[in-house]
Amino acid sequence: YGTTDINTYALETRGGVLVGLFKTEKVYATTGTFYPDADPETSSVDGFVMHEGGGNDAWNTLRNAVGSSADDTNITAEGAFIQSGTSAWRQMRRAIFLFDTSAIGEANIISNAVLSLYVLQKDDSLAITPDLAVVSSAPASNTALVAGDFDSLGTTDFATRLTYASATASAYNDITLNASGISNISKTSISKFGTRNGQYDLDNVAPTYTASNFSQIRISNSDTTGTSQDPKLTVTYTVPITPKQDVIWFE
Repeated sequence: YGTTDINTYALETRGGVLVGLFKTEKVYATTGTFYPDADPETSSVDGFVMHEGGGNDAWNTLRNAVGSSADDTNITAEGAFIQSGTSAWRQMRRAIFLFDTSAIGEANIISNAVLSLYVLQKDDSLAITPDLAVVSSAPASNTALVAGDFDSLGTTDFATRLTYASATASAYNDITLNASGISNISKTSISKFGTRNGQYDLDNVAPTYTASNFSQIRISNSDTTGTSQDPKLTVTYTVPITPKQDVIWFE
């Protein structure tokens, strides 16, 4: 409590009372769904990058290579592909998915994001039970892939890995992004993601070698007709609201 004298009290109560009325407003979440461009690309691309060593590479030579080729027009991509040759490792593939997410807007706040990949099939003749890790990517161009993009994929997991056992063929597999994955989304430009084999490629643990076999999780790309099987990024975001105040003065 406070104290006052009679003269001050008279001044304080003479003018009136100031009342602040705060208005509340509902905040609505908005969901945006984004796809890579099919060929010919205008702002974003998807596809796979690979290194093929001819069947005689040591594991670290294959994994740390700069890449030998790329494909951004194929209707499929192998995001966790490992192949053995007759005497050593032959080929590794990584997938890249770019999305133009500039429509979100800088001021908006992202609360959730899901990367949905349509798995066409999975194979494991290598018997290594491959999984799929979502990471960043940094291709040289937003609208084309080249061999040198093979070593542009990141090393931080952006989500819980899609395991071979849980991957469902002929269906979308939804991968909820973690905080690192959400922070990788650009609200004003292009969001760049990729996938690579998790427990072997990303973790750099050489799988048990068997000759002339392969393992993969094969994904549908944007060059598939329509968008019913395209890679898609679904982002939930809100517009921050500044509280409003009406001030009423009465005698």
